[in-house]
This record gives sequence, structure tokens and C-alpha cells, in this order.
Amino acid sequence: MDGGRIVAEGSSSALIARCSSREVLELRFAPGEQAGQEQQVEGLADRI
Repeated sequence: MDGGRIVAEGSSSALIARCSSREVLELRFAPGEQAGQEQQVEGLADRI
């Protein structure tokens, strides 16, 4: 989901195979801290 819209459907493994690379970095922020963090992580990966 993105902004409340369904953007892809399928099983977890099918979505990972279709939409992700082998290397994935997952970032977790404290509640309310995610907004505005894009600038902090920009340039760390090909896609954010």
C-alpha cells in the first residue's frame, strides 16, 4: 500500500521476487520520527 492505495498484490515471496533486489535494508524509526528522514538516508541506496 502507498498512501492508502493498493499498488501491488501477491504473496510475500512473489512481491519480494518481483519488486525487490536481493539486498534489502529495513529502517525503523520511533513513532512520529519517520517524517522528514528521507534526507538523512538519501544516497544510501538505489531506491528508497
